[in-house]
Amino acid sequence: MRVLTAVLFLAAFVAINAEIRLPDPSWAVEVKPDPTKRRLLELNNPLALVGDDIVCNKIFSCADCSTSRVCHPKDDGTLVHLTDITCPEDRPYCDSASGTCLSTASLDCGAEDNFVCLEKNAFFPDPDCKKFHYCNEKFQSKLFKCIGDGTVYNAAQKRCVTQTDSSSCGKFNCDGNTLKKMKHSNFPRYYAMCKTEENIDQPLVVGVCPPYYEIGVNSQVCEPDCQAHGNGNVPDATDCHKYFTCSETKLADGRVYMQRTSKSCPTGNSFDTSLFMCVPDPNKQICNK
Repeated sequence: MRVLTAVLFLAAFVAINAEIRLPDPSWAVEVKPDPTKRRLLELNNPLALVGDDIVCNKIFSCADCSTSRVCHPKDDGTLVHLTDITCPEDRPYCDSASGTCLSTASLDCGAEDNFVCLEKNAFFPDPDCKKFHYCNEKFQSKLFKCIGDGTVYNAAQKRCVTQTDSSSCGKFNCDGNTLKKMKHSNFPRYYAMCKTEENIDQPLVVGVCPPYYEIGVNSQVCEPDCQAHGNGNVPDATDCHKYFTCSETKLADGRVYMQRTSKSCPTGNSFDTSLFMCVPDPNKQICNK
């Protein structure tokens, strides 16, 4: 009797499981992987796809820049894909390190961009105040956009901020300045080489001067920005044993201008850019030239 019961139970179990494996298409269909979720990022812990199976390397990761991925461990130590979750509107970016959705984008997750990088590991403003570019170690650019109403990119702070007034946006004045380098109206360290073709308001390339420098209107090279820095010392970007002194000078007619004078540190000294003065540097820790 026990044998007959076991046989009947086994037959029922097989029948039920056969129905689960092959459901009636009138009430259930197989869910195929979403092809839009198969673009994998080249992150520190990359994922891989093998056929229709997702191979997980981490419990928490990113399927793409706006999708968090969760996997769970098996008894043999491998990880199995559990689910993908689209990041919410207030935290639209998946963080590659934690797999958590954040309000700020990972540097790996900007949109592909045709911006030409002149510097690596650097941020650059865009003519559209809500956008900015990041150039990575390989001089590849990614485009980012500030989220939220009334936010703009602040190149000095290297982050998005609330726009206080229309002037807080700023621009490169390329109108009528073809094939000239023009500084940004709000962030003078940044300059644009202006185009000659159509879209004249769009820069050909965007560069950045060293700290405390701006592009010279006449010289067209980066010069110490004494006007913004005021009275005091400014580092010489070409020689760490030298510096410039900015001093306010008054003319006989009452006009005031900033005078710039090049100076050298004493022998054995280097210019410390944090102290804005020459300091002893016997081991060349500040300046190894």
